[in-house]
Amino acid sequence: MPDSIANDTIGPLPWARPFSTADDAPTGVDVVGGVTHGPVAYTQGFAPEARPVIPGTDSGVMALVLAIFLLVALSMSRCRGLLRNFVRDLWDIRRRQNAEASGHTIVETRATVALLLLTAFCEAAVVVVRLGASDMAVSIGREFALMIAYMIFQLTACNVVGYAFTTDAGRRQWNKGFIASQALLGIVLTPVAAAALFFPEDSTMVFVVAAAAYISARVTFIAKGFRLFYDNFLSLLYFILYFCTLEIAPVAALYLISINIIA
Repeated sequence: MPDSIANDTIGPLPWARPFSTADDAPTGVDVVGGVTHGPVAYTQGFAPEARPVIPGTDSGVMALVLAIFLLVALSMSRCRGLLRNFVRDLWDIRRRQNAEASGHTIVETRATVALLLLTAFCEAAVVVVRLGASDMAVSIGREFALMIAYMIFQLTACNVVGYAFTTDAGRRQWNKGFIASQALLGIVLTPVAAAALFFPEDSTMVFVVAAAAYISARVTFIAKGFRLFYDNFLSLLYFILYFCTLEIAPVAALYLISINIIA
């Protein structure tokens, strides 16, 4: 019979060995020479660790990023001098006679709106990553909408304050300063937001950098308003009241709302 021949005549091969069993693994050692008894580390394997979540790899977040940057790229391609105008509008308070004629064209207005949307998205990304969220795409989308609403509120407040405390020309100058500060802030925050999305472990440092950029933009804008509105001591008091009412309180409310809407 083939089986008997294989078993009786050939015998076990010299390099063959029986199947290993669970007892063959060195799961422990005796106490010899101070070595304590216990399981050998490599027989226990490694404890599983969750992979860190990188918000930038989320498909929903990436779709928002691509949509915003495509809009900015298409809008800015025909506005070479727009950034230079923003820098001038951020600080200049001169009332030019041709102020109406120097208004933005339709193309420049479209590019300005795109940059403001970029600012809102960058702010939303930094805040959501810093606070943490289980669903990054939904949370960033909600925070993005909140930042847009907050920007509209700020622009409305600028118009109301401008009507109350300065001339129509001064109001237009202050509005230009606000739009310029927000548009330039979006450009500055773009690499910061990218760092937040792809390096969430450094979210604290990224948030500090973003906060410093935001505060710098607001201080520059407020300084322009002070130069526009300051006439006497009473106007200074009104301006301090504005600062507390429309700068500090809304930011605190924005933070509380952000905590509640992040999923």
